[in-house]
Amino acid sequence: MDLEDGELPEASKAELRRCYDKFDKDKSGTVNVEELGEILRWSGFSPTDCQVKELSDLFDKNGDGRLQIEELVHHWRTIAQHSVHGNDLMAAFCCLDTEKTGIIRLPKLHKILTSTGEKMTGQEASKVLESLMQFDRDGSGTFSYGEFVEMFMKESFPFKKPEGVEKVDITQNFEKKTTE
Repeated sequence: MDLEDGELPEASKAELRRCYDKFDKDKSGTVNVEELGEILRWSGFSPTDCQVKELSDLFDKNGDGRLQIEELVHHWRTIAQHSVHGNDLMAAFCCLDTEKTGIIRLPKLHKILTSTGEKMTGQEASKVLESLMQFDRDGSGTFSYGEFVEMFMKESFPFKKPEGVEKVDITQNFEKKTTE
């Protein structure tokens, strides 16, 4: 199975669940912010408390301060990338999320592409946005932070990646640490 597409084999998902369950102190199937930080640090990342809180806020859709373990398994690539490149990714996302709604709207992105920096023509911007639609998982015409991170991870990402940014394969960390 191609990990480039973000899909883990079922055996790897089961292993992630098993490992994450160890951090679920009350065995509720959820973790709080503190437990998420422990999971990330155990996984080999060194996120700041602020980055852990950002991730928690990102995935805590109902605002109860708890994250479903199943969601952590589902979003493992976003978590890995954010843990390594969180400051840069969040800064880039915030620059594009000018309304501070937690999403990037396509019309707003089109306007940014045609009016700032190396300005694109309307046709060029439309072509870029068309290529990005594959990342709009829910078909909403907007991009969440998770979808933005997925865009960033693809080789075909239409914007230049910052020099020195590498993809992260956290499966190596899990294989090594779960056998210790």
